[in-house]
Amino acid sequence: MKHIRRFGVALLTFVVGVVFSPIHFYPEMIACGSHNSSASYRSSYFMQVSRGSREFNSAAEAEEAFNQSLSEATEVIEVGPKVDKDGAVIGRRAVTLYYFPQESRYFTRVYWTHGRYLYSISSGSALHAREFEKQMESRAGYE
Repeated sequence: MKHIRRFGVALLTFVVGVVFSPIHFYPEMIACGSHNSSASYRSSYFMQVSRGSREFNSAAEAEEAFNQSLSEATEVIEVGPKVDKDGAVIGRRAVTLYYFPQESRYFTRVYWTHGRYLYSISSGSALHAREFEKQMESRAGYE
């Protein structure tokens, strides 16, 4: 009985730590090109998150690439407007699910447009992808 109580206390301590501890992201790799950039991050829970951006010649081309990305997804979870921190609509946003058979894994990807740019965030964890997006928005790192 004593061991069960200790295990219960340890489990409760772990769960409380996970619930109340925010996820932190640490950069692992950053690559920049003339029209593309990408970066890879590792979370405090050891999940990898990637972000990318592509610049197009026009907003219409970025929108076309956005629609193409949605058509390639295994599942489109949500689609709607992308708003900035002031609540103004700046583009379109979608949350998608992809399956990679060679890795036998699903990945969540968040896409959004902003003018001539198409941005994306990808992770094996939907929670991490959305949390990374929130943290980018709070730093306005996507503009």
